[in-house]
Amino acid sequence: MDAYVSFGGYVEHWLVEVAPVRYKPTAMAEYSSLLRLHIVPCFGETPLCEISVADVQRFLAHQVGKGFAPRSVLNQLVVLRSVLRSAVTVGLLESNPAAKAAPPRQQRREQCFLRPSELSAILSATPDAWKCLLALPIYSAGRKGEILALRWPEVSFERRQIAFVRSMRAGVEYTVKTPASRASVVMAEALVPLLQARRERCFDPEHGYVFCRSDGRPLDDGAPGRQLRNACIRAGIEPCTFHQLRHSAIAAVIAQGAHPLVVSRFARHASVETTLDVYGHLLSPLDGGGEAIDLSDVIGGS
Repeated sequence: MDAYVSFGGYVEHWLVEVAPVRYKPTAMAEYSSLLRLHIVPCFGETPLCEISVADVQRFLAHQVGKGFAPRSVLNQLVVLRSVLRSAVTVGLLESNPAAKAAPPRQQRREQCFLRPSELSAILSATPDAWKCLLALPIYSAGRKGEILALRWPEVSFERRQIAFVRSMRAGVEYTVKTPASRASVVMAEALVPLLQARRERCFDPEHGYVFCRSDGRPLDDGAPGRQLRNACIRAGIEPCTFHQLRHSAIAAVIAQGAHPLVVSRFARHASVETTLDVYGHLLSPLDGGGEAIDLSDVIGGS
C-alpha cells in the first residue's frame, strides 16, 4: 500500500484488518456507518497524503452547517482521527491532520437528578416482576449493560455484595466500561428481598442471568427503558432514561454528605477526578467520612 493510496482505499483495509482488532462489534458497526454515510463521501477519492488540517476543519464546519449536532460531528471526527492515526502508525502519513483540527464546541448540559421521593414513587409504581430491575440502578448505581449481563454467581447474599464484572449490548457480553467499573458493591438492604424474589422466578437461579426471558435468554436492550417509562407514567413523573436512575443514586449519596472518595467508589469511576467533573457542583469536599452509604432508608423512607 503506497503513500498515494486514497482515503477510501485505506478505509477498506482499516475496516478489515485494523478495526476488528481494536474495537468491539458494536463500535465497529457504528464506525463503519459513520464512514460510509459521512466521511468517505467527502474524503474517499483524496490521497491520504493530501488530506490537510484545513480539509478536516472544512469538513467539520460543513457538517455543522448541515445541521448535525456538535456531538454527532465530534463522533465523526473521532472516527476520522482513528483511521488517520492508523495510517500514521503504518508509515503512510507523517502526522495525523485530524488530531490538529479543532472539534466543534459543545454546550455542556447539567445532569438531571430525580429526588429520593421520586425514585421511591417509581419503585412503588413498578410491578413486582420488574421492581428488582429498576431497583438495582437506584440502590447500586449499576449501568444498564452491567445489569443486563449480571449472573447469579456474582450475587452473594452471604457477603451482601453484587459484583459487576461484565456488560451487555444487543445480547453480546463485553468487559465493563473501565477497570474501576469491575468491582463489587454493597447489596443495599432494600435489594435483598427483591433479589431473593427474583431468584425464585429465574430460569437458572444458579448460573443464569438475573434478568432474563422465560427461556433464560437475556433481556433485550430496550426492556429496562420500557419498564421505567411505564412506571414513570403510572407514578405521574416525567419519563426519564434508565441511566438517570444511576445518576440520581449517586446524587442521593452526595446529599447524605459522603466524601468525594466514597462517592467515587460507589459510582465505580475511573478516578475521583471523573466524579468531581460530573458531580462537583453537588459535592462539598469537606463533608462526610469514609463509610459506604446504604440508600435503603433514604429511598424507602421517602
